[in-house]
Amino acid sequence: MDRPGVRVSPEVQNRLIPAKSFLASPEGHGYHRLVVGVAIFHPRPGDDQPKLLIVKRSAQERFLPNVWEIPGGHVDPDDGTIIDAVVREAQEETALTVSEVMGEFEHFVYTVPAEGDGGAEERTTIQLNFAVEVQDATVVLSDRKHQDHAWVSADDLGGYALTEGMEKVVRDAFQWAEQRRSGLEDIGIEGTDKVQYVQIQRAIW
Repeated sequence: MDRPGVRVSPEVQNRLIPAKSFLASPEGHGYHRLVVGVAIFHPRPGDDQPKLLIVKRSAQERFLPNVWEIPGGHVDPDDGTIIDAVVREAQEETALTVSEVMGEFEHFVYTVPAEGDGGAEERTTIQLNFAVEVQDATVVLSDRKHQDHAWVSADDLGGYALTEGMEKVVRDAFQWAEQRRSGLEDIGIEGTDKVQYVQIQRAIW
């Protein structure tokens, strides 16, 4: 996939690889599928009180209808890299054009029944979550997948039906944005004994 005009932060350069390379790596070992979550903020996290875009799943969805989530989806075989999937999913689900993939925050793991086996077996999916900047905030939803959208703050979340796992993803996104605002980036990886903080040496905004 071509990414004209999309800036990729140094913090996520390691995701410029295909899904199959990730799943074959030690980090991806044991997962059956890779999906991406896209946290879209407006205004940018460097501004006061940024809002995050969440979307409501279609009532016709077989899996978790009518619940709210951040945009995202599977990394497809046609996606050259994981970052390409981030850009594509944002465009397909919201019609928003990504201008920068700014960073990555804590991943999310879940299981779903394997298709075609009567639900007797579960397949484990890892969702890598990314924060992006977009060119504007005019949302046009994909009617097939989503029925509504909202720009929310962390204090608004009680008014929306999110799964426990997705609520954590959303709160992690707000935590990332706060760290970004303060000029620090959390580069800790789940499973390590500590979270490392580094001072970003370039102008963030």
